[in-house]
Order: sequence, then C-alpha cells, then structure tokens
Amino acid sequence: MDLESLYETFNVHHPADYFFRSMSVSDVIEIAEPNGSKFFFCDSVGFEEISFDAGKAQNLFTHTARGIVCKPGKRVVLADIPLEDELLRIIGKDMKTYDPYRDGTVIVYNDAAKLRGWPVSREVRSPLDESVLYDTIAGQFVVLGIAGDGSFRSLTDTEEKTYLARFAEPYNN
Repeated sequence: MDLESLYETFNVHHPADYFFRSMSVSDVIEIAEPNGSKFFFCDSVGFEEISFDAGKAQNLFTHTARGIVCKPGKRVVLADIPLEDELLRIIGKDMKTYDPYRDGTVIVYNDAAKLRGWPVSREVRSPLDESVLYDTIAGQFVVLGIAGDGSFRSLTDTEEKTYLARFAEPYNN
C-alpha cells in the first residue's frame, strides 16, 4: 500500500476497528520493512522521507482498554479503545456511563444522543429475562470493564463473550 492510499484510508475510509484520530499534516509515518523501518513526514501535499528516532517520539495513546464497540446498523466489534481524550472524541462531549448489569462493566454512551434524534444502536435487556426491555441506546457506544478505583479496564474473556453475544445484532426498528 502506498502512502497516499494510507492517507485516504485513515482520513476517509476508516477501518471498522480503528478508533484513533485521522492522519494529519505533520504526522510521521513508519513503514516497517524486512531490512528496517523508513519514516515519512506527512506534508500539506504528499510525503517526504526523513530520518527519525522513534525512541524519542511521544506516544499519544498510552492507555487503551479492550472493549466492545456498537454503532447503529453495524455488527458489534471487539477493539482496543483509546482512553482519555480519544474516548471523549468517539462518544462525544455528553459522555456518560451506564451500569445496568452490575457485573463490573459499564456502557459508555452519549447522554444527549436520543434527544438529538440519533439512530438507536441497541436494546438493553434484562440478563435474567430477555423479554424485559430496560432501555435503548442511541448513537455509538462502547462497553468497558470498570476497576475498583472507578477507572476503565479491558473486558475479561468471559465479559467479551457475554457482550459480543448480548449486543451482536443492531437494533431493528
């Protein structure tokens, strides 16, 4: 894949499991090859090969958690979700957590999505009786584990299986 195709992929046609920011001017792109890496500066028009010490670069995404991502009309995706500011960008400024199952997991969603008329993504049903509808969630949301100190954590293997099954199918109006 050439650099222009990468730029288009990470600006126009984001892969379904990609939740980081878009590629931007001044980014440095590493192309790993069998005989070593090459680095390219993303300029306003095109790319320029540069010398670069990756060991001195700042990692913008130091904290991720493995979780479930649900989007309206799409199948559920298991992904490494960037936390801090990136999670806020994914969900939106009205980000809230919802704990309907009391099982050490939370749904991170946009609290204003229904008011804004965003499409419904999933139904939240009782784990004890699937016929009981708790709520619906509009817009994109994620399911993450919640640690004892209140911080987000990756889902366990069991939690992944549970939520992949629970939210497998998009809401059908």
